[in-house]
Amino acid sequence: MMGIIIYVVYIVGFVVTVAIGMTPSDQTRRSVPAEVLELYGNNLTDPRTGFAVLAMRRVDPVTNMMYWSTESTISILICLCLFAGTAGVIVYCIYQTTVAIKSSDTLLTPKTRRMHRHLFKALLIQTAVPCLFSYAPLSLILLFGGVTGISLGAFGNVLFLTSAIFPSVDAFFVLYFIVKFRIAVIRLFRLPFKTTAMGSSLPDFRDLLSAMSTHPYAWAYTDPLHSMFIGSTTTVSLFSNCLLLFIIYTTAADHIGSYRYLLAFFAICDIATTVGHAALQPYLHMTSSGFYFFPRYGGNVIKGVPVDTIFCLMFIATFYQTFLAFHFVYRYKTVTRGIGTSWTNYWSSTHWVVSGVAVYVIYIAAYVMTVAIGMTPSEVTRGAVPSEMLDAYGLDLKDPSRGFTVLAVRRLNNATNELYWSSESLISLALCVGLFGTTALVIVYCIYQTNAAIKSAETQITPTTRKMHRQLFRALLIQTAVPCLFSYAPLSVILLFGAVTGISLGSFGNVLILTTAIFPSVDAFFVLYFIVKFRLAVIRLFRLPCANAGRGSSVEPKETREMRETSQYVIACYLMLAHILYNIQNYNEPYAQITLALLTSLREC
Repeated sequence: MMGIIIYVVYIVGFVVTVAIGMTPSDQTRRSVPAEVLELYGNNLTDPRTGFAVLAMRRVDPVTNMMYWSTESTISILICLCLFAGTAGVIVYCIYQTTVAIKSSDTLLTPKTRRMHRHLFKALLIQTAVPCLFSYAPLSLILLFGGVTGISLGAFGNVLFLTSAIFPSVDAFFVLYFIVKFRIAVIRLFRLPFKTTAMGSSLPDFRDLLSAMSTHPYAWAYTDPLHSMFIGSTTTVSLFSNCLLLFIIYTTAADHIGSYRYLLAFFAICDIATTVGHAALQPYLHMTSSGFYFFPRYGGNVIKGVPVDTIFCLMFIATFYQTFLAFHFVYRYKTVTRGIGTSWTNYWSSTHWVVSGVAVYVIYIAAYVMTVAIGMTPSEVTRGAVPSEMLDAYGLDLKDPSRGFTVLAVRRLNNATNELYWSSESLISLALCVGLFGTTALVIVYCIYQTNAAIKSAETQITPTTRKMHRQLFRALLIQTAVPCLFSYAPLSVILLFGAVTGISLGSFGNVLILTTAIFPSVDAFFVLYFIVKFRLAVIRLFRLPCANAGRGSSVEPKETREMRETSQYVIACYLMLAHILYNIQNYNEPYAQITLALLTSLREC
């Protein structure tokens, strides 16, 4: 009864909040963007059409000034409080449950305590699915436009479609983690399941229970599924990034200028990350104090020196957040060039290349040194290797010839048998978070300033150029969502989860590190799609069954087609005039100067 009452009260409160502050009014109907009718064919200005709307910033029809809408702001704040309330309950219960499971005051048998630990870990991992595929995109939908003032347009449909993934896969997690349900599914569909412990198909369900529940994420680090995943991402990444490099080299796209060099270097970095994944095929085991990260083919010794740790550091160096920040700095300086008195306004391309290389080298060196100082193996971390790791991976990290990187924030004092906080691990973790936070602040600052410059009337650019900058900026924002989702989000969980919560996720860390292999394989496709000339070049190269862009297909945007047709008309006029003047200049010498000027203009066109 309590559950039903709380659920009804909560949902009614949420729906009433949305109904009060997010229902259409005469003002919101008048401010519907014209592109909505063009894109979707729905006229939202029609009073018969209903919708939900969040319009935190509105235009005063009298003064034509922007102001913050009171009802929308209050509505969004109440929604955030409702979400934060449930989040607070979840965090409180996670902490208290962890303490209760670990506490000796809790009167549980070792078997029951272990069962509770497994069920609780399963619940935590199951919670990650809606956080990733539901609450994260919904938070972006609610907050991004209102906070930043940046329009993402139709990309909202991608975010909303993402929220449909969670209800479609959630039941599979329940069926998988509850062992008796999992066994019932195997029995129902007569699945040809074999275990390494027995080598036969389901002769004893108790043996199956033991074999399956020990390492539920074995698929993420054992053959054949792991090899299939790495092989697929490696193949796709090499193809897409090499294709991007070829298109950049062979396709003229003057409107993006030096940005092509940034894109080319980004593709090279993607290839480096992919090669690192394929060569190391690393394992990542998450403990209650951090993680252990080590290559699949360990035990490499060169001239008596173990080099596995060096390989791990080289792979870590490929996770480049600073280069993504450089993309935003470039976009910001391109839009604001000539505005203000910035000393970088007069920089040449050489200055930017040198500064970019210097910042990149310094950042990566600082990051690798931070990891090398605070996360390299020691006698303490070798001795604290969980016994389950040898059973799961078949690698003995206590062997001095095995190298790895490790984060062990909480360590055991052998003399007092008590846990203590490791100062070197905490300092290393704080420095890593500080480096990530610095580049994140640069990105946020550039997003705000670039958006303000594009919208500002003081920016002396033509409407066509302004629209081009807006489209490229929006494409960059959407492209940034890919590494945030498939690289920085799982890396943040790897760095912070065990250290902050004290909860061990075990072999689930391999799922997170596998997720980071997706980003470099799909990143180039976004670049090839959003830059129109690159997209057309790919269509021509592979003779794809798309209508000719020059004939008004959907491949080429309407404004680009109109600009091209106008340019062709202007060039045809110049050709006609130049031809006439060329024929009569023999009779009148002064016409030669006019002909030269016209031909010069024609060449520029």
